[in-house]
Amino acid sequence: MEPTNIFRILNVKRVEDPHDRMLEWLFDPAAGHGVPDLAAAIISCLWQRECSERVNLVKRPFNVGEKSWPDLAVQFETALLLIENKVNASAFQEGQIKKQHELAIMLQKGAPLFHCLLCPDRMVNTVVDFQSDAFRVLPYSVLVNLISARSAQMVPQAGLCRLA
Repeated sequence: MEPTNIFRILNVKRVEDPHDRMLEWLFDPAAGHGVPDLAAAIISCLWQRECSERVNLVKRPFNVGEKSWPDLAVQFETALLLIENKVNASAFQEGQIKKQHELAIMLQKGAPLFHCLLCPDRMVNTVVDFQSDAFRVLPYSVLVNLISARSAQMVPQAGLCRLA
């Protein structure tokens, strides 16, 4: 089976900005898309932790300080989920993700931090220059599966919807 290619699904060029805009919309629980708690689902999947905090803000891009801007942030009541989206290997800047992570730790002042690199499946093994319990790699296929699972929860079961 061929790996999930979100750009082929969306029929868009491999350009980060439209992809980030779509992600911002999907992560906003008030956006009306029918995908509830996507940020909490990612935290549960990647860190095996439940996050029952309410989402206060979804922002693209998000300044963590010192001219460092992860592509997307989901601010909960205390926790912060940061997502750096890399659509291809040439988009990597040496030390970028590590710097974001260090600044986000200072910003959070001990509050929960979840930081991930969102990337095509073929890039999952791309070397990231640091390790942290608060950092994970999120392949597109996992994101697509989480979106599918969450949206399926919102679909009425057969026979429960009847037209008058």
